[in-house]
Amino acid sequence: MGNHEVAVVGLGSVTPIGIGTGDYWEGLLAGKSGVREVSFPNAHRLKSRVAGIVDGFSLDDLFLDQLSHSRCSKFLLRAVKEALLDASLLDGDNSLLTDTRRVMASFGTWAGSTFENDGYYSHFLFPQYLHVSLESYLKVEDADARQILFEHQVLPLLDFGRDILPQHLVEYADALKNGISPQERDLLLERLFAEESSMTLDAFLGKDGLIWDITPDRLSTIVARAFGIRGGVQVVGNACASGISAIGEAFHLIKSGRADVVVAGGADAANYPYMMALFDQINWLSCSYNHEPHRASRPFDECSDNFVQAEGSGVLILENLDHAVKRGASIRGIVKGYGLTTNPDRRGEVTSDGYIRALQMCLADTNVGTHEVGYISSCAVAFKDADYFELYALRQVFGDHIPKVSSIKSYMGHPYAAAGALQAIANIRSMETGTLIPTLNLESPRDEFAPYLLREIQQGVDVQHTIASGHGCGNHCAELLMSKGG
Repeated sequence: MGNHEVAVVGLGSVTPIGIGTGDYWEGLLAGKSGVREVSFPNAHRLKSRVAGIVDGFSLDDLFLDQLSHSRCSKFLLRAVKEALLDASLLDGDNSLLTDTRRVMASFGTWAGSTFENDGYYSHFLFPQYLHVSLESYLKVEDADARQILFEHQVLPLLDFGRDILPQHLVEYADALKNGISPQERDLLLERLFAEESSMTLDAFLGKDGLIWDITPDRLSTIVARAFGIRGGVQVVGNACASGISAIGEAFHLIKSGRADVVVAGGADAANYPYMMALFDQINWLSCSYNHEPHRASRPFDECSDNFVQAEGSGVLILENLDHAVKRGASIRGIVKGYGLTTNPDRRGEVTSDGYIRALQMCLADTNVGTHEVGYISSCAVAFKDADYFELYALRQVFGDHIPKVSSIKSYMGHPYAAAGALQAIANIRSMETGTLIPTLNLESPRDEFAPYLLREIQQGVDVQHTIASGHGCGNHCAELLMSKGG
């Protein structure tokens, strides 16, 4: 095991406030909000109808031969390419300019492509529901019971799925509504059951089938294929702490000498009906600002009413410092410390314990004192209890030297695993420019925390050390300390 220093040499971003790290940073400086009203069918039925949405996104022809065309995968590929170019590690043919056997990838994702409307729901969940309904109908022998199942389960499901079913199956559904005899109906449903089963299996297992997109490891695999990475890849699934965790694990890979370069970060794209409906039903999403979307994401604010979900991707290129200096790379930052904890005995209960231990572990990795940390990019998503427990933890660890704190999620909502990587990118830019980004919509902070919550942009600040925090369901707590580069 070695003890190599780890540099940040490249940044890549896809966000609701800007595509590309330059536009992302400019969006933060301008106080731009990427939260807007969702527009998918039946969105009016949701209590929460806002999300952080990436607009104007496209992917160049380099990646059109990839099996995966999911939105999440495209976000990640775009951010990786930008970061590799920023690191001067990519040539004009999109080949890596270093030994690919010494390059690895470490990405975090919460859902990957699982909940995308044209993937998990349309190709797997809906066909499964239809399959079970048809199977149940055909197994029932009593004519009256069959009639009830047909009227209250099979027919409504077929009607609901008209936009998903192939045209010839839609024609079956139309025929079933036209008053055919019970015998004709049974024959038609038997034919529909057989064809639907074949369609579902092919959609799931075929060459371009769903199975190739919904497994989380798919994200690292497509990046490895696109850029020829041969040193090994991994995906971290620590809920909303996944992005910080993936970067932290990349830090360890380089520090130990197992890799010279690691492409690290996070990506998620969950702004789809199934996912939003799930969180909407358990009242986790903001629903008081549907007509003022830009005001909906309110970390630390007493008027917050839960979080706004979002999408995006953030990628950092981490490199062995000696290796980076030798090839003349621009050193944008230094990763100094990483802490990761969990509270397995508390399911979903928010406490300060995990936060405190992760911060202590992160600081113990470094020679940086608590009084030297100039800024903390909080995980705060606008869950009041969770937001405040994080601040209580900071008080326990930093005492009277609590740094300035803000949350970039106020600009775009919470993009799950992408959040931690985008926080880390913003921290690098803060140290490079001497600029600290405030929390938007922070109108009514709790008095005891108000002194160190940033409400206005600060410029001309000499920030040498920053921390990015990521905390996720399941009580995962991850902290990443980075220092100013050369």
